[in-house]
Amino acid sequence: MHVLVKQAIMPRVHGLALKTTVAAVRVNALLCLGDMVHTLDKPAVLEILQTIQCCTAVDRSAPTLMCTLGVANSILKKNGIEFVAEHVLPLLMPLLIAQQLNVQQFAKYMAFVKEILRRTPTMEDFSDFIEDMELMVDFQLVVVVCDYTWIKGDRTNAASRIDRILVSKEWDDSFRKIK
Repeated sequence: MHVLVKQAIMPRVHGLALKTTVAAVRVNALLCLGDMVHTLDKPAVLEILQTIQCCTAVDRSAPTLMCTLGVANSILKKNGIEFVAEHVLPLLMPLLIAQQLNVQQFAKYMAFVKEILRRTPTMEDFSDFIEDMELMVDFQLVVVVCDYTWIKGDRTNAASRIDRILVSKEWDDSFRKIK
């Protein structure tokens, strides 16, 4: 079955996702790829990520972006946190500034990214190191007379949404060991 999926079905689904100009066809192809992740090996999953990268380069509509997040979740369940941190996060990060996502969709993206960062062994090791060494990182972000913390005055909705996540109690709760 795995060989059939990889040799016969996958190329057709990749072709549908990449060659169509109809958003609904692309979305359904991405949904299909997400459903197939659990049967595939890592090289095949990397091919899916390449297809997604090509799709999101030409189509950053909310349905395509949310399908991308769905595929990312499937990959996380199948391949684990380190694979996702290495291969999926670099694909997702540029999509965070897409204007097409509404607040709820953006929050889902940010929740996924923050969960990956929180569970990444390097971040866990860093937090443990800070705690073990009894080091305190004195970091206080004060936003004064400016709208955004890092965009240098760019007044876009995406910048505003990212700032609300970065300067949030939830972010602090995720990294509470670093004080």
